[in-house]
Amino acid sequence: MGWIPGVKEGGEVENLLPDYFVTDACCSWRRLAFLTSDGECVLWSDYTNGQLHPRKVEASNRKFKAAGCLESSCILLTGKHFFCIDDGQPGYVLHEQDQNATKDLNKSASMIFRPMDLMKQMISVACGKEHALLLSSSGEVYSLGNGSRGQLGRGLIVEEQNAAVIPALEGIKIQFIAAGGWHSAAVSECGDLYMWGWNETGQLGLSVNHDDTDDDRQTATSGKVPCQTFPVPMDLPGDLDVMTVSCGSRHTAAIAGDGSVWTWGWGHYGQLGHGDTVSKYTPSQVHFFSSLKHKAKTLCCGDWSTFVIAAK
Repeated sequence: MGWIPGVKEGGEVENLLPDYFVTDACCSWRRLAFLTSDGECVLWSDYTNGQLHPRKVEASNRKFKAAGCLESSCILLTGKHFFCIDDGQPGYVLHEQDQNATKDLNKSASMIFRPMDLMKQMISVACGKEHALLLSSSGEVYSLGNGSRGQLGRGLIVEEQNAAVIPALEGIKIQFIAAGGWHSAAVSECGDLYMWGWNETGQLGLSVNHDDTDDDRQTATSGKVPCQTFPVPMDLPGDLDVMTVSCGSRHTAAIAGDGSVWTWGWGHYGQLGHGDTVSKYTPSQVHFFSSLKHKAKTLCCGDWSTFVIAAK
């Protein structure tokens, strides 16, 4: 449901994959990836520029367990291997299209796999605009990609093409990961929330000496864009445990152990759910759900939106 330039009218609903039983889906600005009950991946790699139909990824009988979409690529997990369909960087999946494929939009493109081996079994992936996080079955968090705003959590602001464990989270069993535009989050099995990366509009919930007034006044008093290059704990008011977290382009949302919803970061489009367009630089409770006596079950942040499922 929504609008795709030159393809669908706004609000029109269509079953894109009538021949598949879809169990999971993820998206970025240009890509959609669907996982099926058979472990297959169906990818719509450029729906904004005229590719009219999703295509099945031919993967030599590999079964995919998780998928995540970056701005212009897609990461697929099989367990101890992960593959990235992108512009063909070393160690990733190369997306190769023959000369006739651009003329026939229904013709499948071939995928050349160059896997990266990992010592751990991977169970989850989360992707930002330019970086990705991987979660192992033992609760370790790995990162790779562009670290220009500290979003890799390894203490540096450089690009890393190889996945490596985040040292500051070693010894902490993580059960959930999330990646925003240029920031990252993780929730431990004890309900502790860790944040790192870009904090330009308060998306980490760390103080940057702003006033919660006009959201267009986004420049820090130091004159520099603040970023956190390694994970740090971020507490909700009342020392509430965190059940799950999701990251948008420049905002963050979390569900606490009591079912309450908390948001912070950029609020220009009302994505924080407080009835205004003001940015919040520390976590603020969304009172809409508590006023209905509803408890949140799950949530998901889009770039500039937030989706919550709640029930009494």
